[in-house]
Amino acid sequence: MNKREISIVTGWGGHLGTGHVQRMANLACHINSHTPFRAYLVCETKPYFLPDSFNDMVSNEIRTDSAFIIRDMRDSSLRDMDDLKCHGRVVAIDDCGPGREQADLALDLLPNLKHSIYDKNLFIFGFTFADSVMKLDAATISKDIDFAIYCGVNPPRRTIEAITSLLPEKCSFAILAGGRSMLSQYGITGPLKLSYAETLMSSKVLICYFGITLYEGHASGCRLITINPTDYHSRLSDIAAAGLDLVNLGVIDAIDPSSARSAISGSLTAGASLSIAPSEIIGANRKGLDLFMSRLQSLC
Repeated sequence: MNKREISIVTGWGGHLGTGHVQRMANLACHINSHTPFRAYLVCETKPYFLPDSFNDMVSNEIRTDSAFIIRDMRDSSLRDMDDLKCHGRVVAIDDCGPGREQADLALDLLPNLKHSIYDKNLFIFGFTFADSVMKLDAATISKDIDFAIYCGVNPPRRTIEAITSLLPEKCSFAILAGGRSMLSQYGITGPLKLSYAETLMSSKVLICYFGITLYEGHASGCRLITINPTDYHSRLSDIAAAGLDLVNLGVIDAIDPSSARSAISGSLTAGASLSIAPSEIIGANRKGLDLFMSRLQSLC
């Protein structure tokens, strides 16, 4: 009998952030809705930022009936890959570790420091972004927020304060920070009532660090500025700059405030879109997922 399950080994928190599990959650939903397979996220616990619909989609161990295994946890060791290959064939995602060479298939969705990406359309958005776009019923979303700022799900207050200190005095901005999200409109601050996707689509400029949020902002028609926590993220921003037309201000602890303020202020008048249609993003999301699954045909 053909095996009909797919184990997606992933994680979140610490050096992984949330992007890996976000995009694998989106992939798992797509597999379960549009293919004959049943996908499970293999991680210690269900991430608190994913809805209860994932309660039955999270497993703390690799499924014994897995047709193959997808690993999205950054760089693998030889031991990591050996342990997985005991269970079946393995697909490695954005993996620059030594274990990559032992995978049955290696795919790169984001720029990295070692391998070139040959297909720019091979990309998976995060679940929270894709899900909130699907729930929008507007034909278009007008861009009436100057800046959206993302520093992680639970960013330190000093990071938020450092970035907001670089914004023009009279502007509106949204802080995307999970339960601590807020909207400031010309000095008046209150809770952010818009969804994650609607906030990005309503914003002229996105300020964030390198990761999938950067690409979600690009799909939402935002001008892009990166302020990164580490030199590693900054170097990746430099690689991505040409394709996304972004401005990389470098590492947060080393940027020049005067130059940063000038670049951020200038981004508001740099030809940002006036509106964006959710249908465009829905189409791009489905295209990326379908293309990714087409790469797995030999394993299916």
